[in-house]
Formats: sequence, structure tokens, C-alpha cells
Amino acid sequence: MMERVLAFARAMTQQLDANSYKSGWVNLSPKWFLNRLRQETGELERAIKKGDINEIKKEAADVGNFAMMIVDVTGGFKEPR
Repeated sequence: MMERVLAFARAMTQQLDANSYKSGWVNLSPKWFLNRLRQETGELERAIKKGDINEIKKEAADVGNFAMMIVDVTGGFKEPR
């Protein structure tokens, strides 16, 4: 199972790298990310309907990245005191 988690993390990293020219995310709101997450979920759904495995992987990684960014901007990655 861990191999699949690591493979998905690599796909997420590839998507982040492909978008590295964009500004960072730390100053954006959770609401903004939630809206983007919904958009990306729609893109994932369309990729699934097409049956395009490469597009499914890409869009699933985008969904994962936006979910991760929500955790980040809401403080979920801060070390407990």
C-alpha cells in the first residue's frame, strides 16, 4: 500500500512542479481553495468518464494538492506545542 501512496505523492509533486511558475498559496483563503477543489473534482470526474488514465492521474493529483493546501493554510501542518 505504501508504494501507491508514494506514487500518488510523486504525481502530486509533478503537478506542483508543472505549476511552479505560479505564485505560492500561503496567502490565499480556505474558501478559495475549496472552490478550486470543487473545480478540480469536476475535471477528475470528466477524466474518469473519458477513461483517460493519464488524465485521471493528473486530475486526482490536482485534487490531492488542493486538499493539502487547505490543510496548510488552515494551520494543519503546524507542530503541536
